[in-house]
Amino acid sequence: MIGGQDEDSRGKRSLARKSTDVSQAVQLMYPICSSLDWIHFVMSQPL
Repeated sequence: MIGGQDEDSRGKRSLARKSTDVSQAVQLMYPICSSLDWIHFVMSQPL
């Protein structure tokens, strides 16, 4: 019983860590992607 609860809480903790990792990755990627889009937009404009 106690062991099962411990496993459950550990699983939840690792899941929470995964979700924070994902959100941090998104926060890092978003400005990079948006700047790439901006560069692509500028390049596609006729000079």
